Amino acid sequence: MIITVEQLARLPCCALVFAAKGQHARYLGDTAIRHYQDKTLLALLTDLGIETDEATIQGGIGTLILARDKMTWLPAATSGQMLGSALKAAGATLTTLAKGENPLATQETIATRRKICESCPSFQNNRCMQCGCNTTLKTTLASEHCPLEKW
Repeated sequence: MIITVEQLARLPCCALVFAAKGQHARYLGDTAIRHYQDKTLLALLTDLGIETDEATIQGGIGTLILARDKMTWLPAATSGQMLGSALKAAGATLTTLAKGENPLATQETIATRRKICESCPSFQNNRCMQCGCNTTLKTTLASEHCPLEKW
């Protein structure tokens, strides 16, 4: 279950941020991640008054997944990582074109990749938080791969 902006705004740890910034998902998500990163799913569920086996908090700094038996922290890509990913993709595309090959994936491959991306906790606003790439473009290029090796 992805915690919504409305739910984040109700959390005690986000009250000051909500008062200052309003319902800005990135700020509320970052605040909640910093607060719950060393806590348990039970603490989050108690503060929200809900029941679930897994909760995901998304913010600009990354994604925090709390489950009953573990916590997963997926930090967001840095500017340098995003630039590196973009340059690597551009180089691979130019190499493919130089060989006279089509740099685009098939429509079936693109659809499969996008479906996988959209179901991933690292997917936010059409961007992969692991590599920083725009997933609409990344899934279209035949030479590209998922940084989490999902496709």
